[in-house]
Order: sequence, then structure tokens, then C-alpha cells
Amino acid sequence: MVYFCFKDTKVYLFTMTTIVIGEILCFVFYYFYQTTVTRPDLHGNGVFTMLLEQIYQKDNPYNCFPSIHVLTTYAIMLASLQIKRKHIINTLLIHVLGTLIILSTLFTKQHVFLDVAASMLIVSVIYSLLAMVFSTQILVKKQRKKAVWKKNSKQQNCCPIYQIPKMKNCRTR
Repeated sequence: MVYFCFKDTKVYLFTMTTIVIGEILCFVFYYFYQTTVTRPDLHGNGVFTMLLEQIYQKDNPYNCFPSIHVLTTYAIMLASLQIKRKHIINTLLIHVLGTLIILSTLFTKQHVFLDVAASMLIVSVIYSLLAMVFSTQILVKKQRKKAVWKKNSKQQNCCPIYQIPKMKNCRTR
């Protein structure tokens, strides 16, 4: 997100709005419908077993549907496609790491496939709705600008700049 903030502020704000709305929806769902994921018993003394035990101790197995881990990761992956003039390595890095994060939630038994699918669906819907709202606002602003410009040019009795002068008192460069 820090990269988005410096690279393209509009994409950053769009992504943050998507994440905030998505998390609010998740918390509303968690409030009314608590879900849990049953975790397997861990056996062994290896480093990865100890690491997984630490994860299980820190992260409780409830509020799993939909997954906020997947929601934020997928929102960032979608947003990375909107950044213009970026290096291909940035996009690849974001998508490879994002995919690994999403898969890790499944492999560590933090979430099930339905949690992942629901989160991706929520992000896609929110992203699409926000895109429609923002594009509508942009069109309205452009139409207002155009109307103001036409109004001003009529008041000044002048034709647009760079147009061949056909009227009296027209400015040209």
C-alpha cells in the first residue's frame, strides 16, 4: 500500500476504500454469524511445527468466513493492475506473493476454500461498484467543466483557443 500511495494516489485511495468497506462487511457478518475452522492436532518437534503452533496460539480459529487475509491481499492484487507506468517485476512480485499468501491461509488450516472464494467475491463486487461510482463522478465533473466552459466562452463572445478565428474578438495563440 505504501508503494501505491507514492506511485498513484488515486489507486491508493480506491484500494483503501475497497478494503475498509470489505472489512466492515466482514465484521458485520462475524457479528451475526460466527464461523470456526477445526484445526488438526500437531505432532512433531520440527521448526515448521513449532511455527504453526505459534500461529495457532496467536490467531484464534473463529471469524473465518469471509477471510480478511484474502480480502486485503486480493484487493492489493487488483489494485496493482490499475497502476500505470510500473515495472513488470512489481506486478509479478505482488501477484506471486499475493497468491502465496492466499494459498498459505488454506495450507495452514486458517481458512477453507469457501472463505477464500467469498472474500474474492466481496472484493470484486466492491471494486466494481466503486469503479462505477467513481467513473460516474468523473463524467459528471467533465460535463460540469464543459458546461462552465461553454457558459464562459458565450459570455466573453469568444471562440475556443486554437480554433481558426471566425468571430470577432477571438483570441488565438
